[in-house]
Amino acid sequence: MGNTDTYYGNNAPFTSSDHYHSYCEISGNDFATHNMHNLQFCRLSGLADLNTENSYVQSEMYNWIKTIVTDYGFDGIRIDTIVEVPTFFWSAFTKSAGVFSIGEAFDGDYGFVAQYVGSMDSVLNYP
Repeated sequence: MGNTDTYYGNNAPFTSSDHYHSYCEISGNDFATHNMHNLQFCRLSGLADLNTENSYVQSEMYNWIKTIVTDYGFDGIRIDTIVEVPTFFWSAFTKSAGVFSIGEAFDGDYGFVAQYVGSMDSVLNYP
């Protein structure tokens, strides 16, 4: 999400604070140490972080990707910053899309990036 504050009233359909994780920011050290809690539950560059564990957020996101793919006839999707969201979400999201999916996991550790293989069709090979 684009806002850096905690006012979500203009973020339709995610206007409730329940739709977001509590405010904390990801640090460079979180990336270096693979601190998964902070990577997946804090803000990247201060941007509001959707609570992908929330069933309403899940439903809206899964329906959104299915609609976008269908309406525009996409044959594939590229997903940025997959590390910042749990793999269970990506598995259902990419299934909802119904097309080829590739995700970006910007990290130099092959073992770390490998955990995302399977939650989508392909992962960009940054290592």
